[in-house]
Amino acid sequence: MSLVGKKIVNQIFGILMIFLIILLLPIIFPIALVISYIDTRKMNQLIKRFICVSCGKQLGAEEIQLGNERWDSIVSEMLAKYPNRKFRRPRSIHAVCPHCGCEYRYNKGNNTLELIPQKENA
Repeated sequence: MSLVGKKIVNQIFGILMIFLIILLLPIIFPIALVISYIDTRKMNQLIKRFICVSCGKQLGAEEIQLGNERWDSIVSEMLAKYPNRKFRRPRSIHAVCPHCGCEYRYNKGNNTLELIPQKENA
């Protein structure tokens, strides 16, 4: 096959791939939403069963909300400090104990909560 023939085959292949992705998008998007919902629900259930390693209190919905607020404040500070940058930092705080202030991050691979050392977020 000549060089021109290979270019034409590559162009046709690219067009077919784009067409296939467009056709499969209505299937892929809902599946991604369901997977995201399941992951979030799994994380929330784990947090609600977790006992704080510092004070011994059981975590719950309030701790998840505090984690969301803490993460939002971190992102707001970063955006205020560097307004023209796009951040691709993974979320590092998922729950905060209201009794002792311990911060926890969810480890999706192990399905566990990890205590975040205080100096890491200072």
